[in-house]
Amino acid sequence: MAATAALTILAACFVSSGIIVATAVECSGASGGKATGKQTCTSSGPNYGKMCLKSDVNGFLIQACDGSDSVPSLCELTSNPTTCCKVPISGQKVICSASDFSTLVSAADFQNCSALCQMSGGTSTIATSTATPTTKPSTTAFMSGSVVSIPSSISMVLTAVGIIFG
Repeated sequence: MAATAALTILAACFVSSGIIVATAVECSGASGGKATGKQTCTSSGPNYGKMCLKSDVNGFLIQACDGSDSVPSLCELTSNPTTCCKVPISGQKVICSASDFSTLVSAADFQNCSALCQMSGGTSTIATSTATPTTKPSTTAFMSGSVVSIPSSISMVLTAVGIIFG
């Protein structure tokens, strides 16, 4: 009891001095329909993120922390959607929560998911070009000031999976 009171006072001192006390989020993990156990999401890994995420990447269902070593929070980038939305360009479907989900990810979570996520930090556009008849069409994505050129035969799913799994 005394230890709890001391921690409460210590936390109050940090808050009153302008230092933000961050708490880690616990998320139930799942991949391919199987539970993978609890994860503690932190900015330093190994389970990067700020929120819990459910995601559908072309039918592959994932539930995990929402970040990677290069993307602190996919939820933050997609404006923290608590109902399903699709990431522009990739079509990845995401649902975010500030606390753990009560059920594991399932296909039913993503039914009737047609709204595009509102990306923070900039706008996104897509352009397709065919330079010459001897080359395959390529897709160029412009997102938050970055330019990425991707052959049309390679899916953006690889990028989405990379964001989640680092």
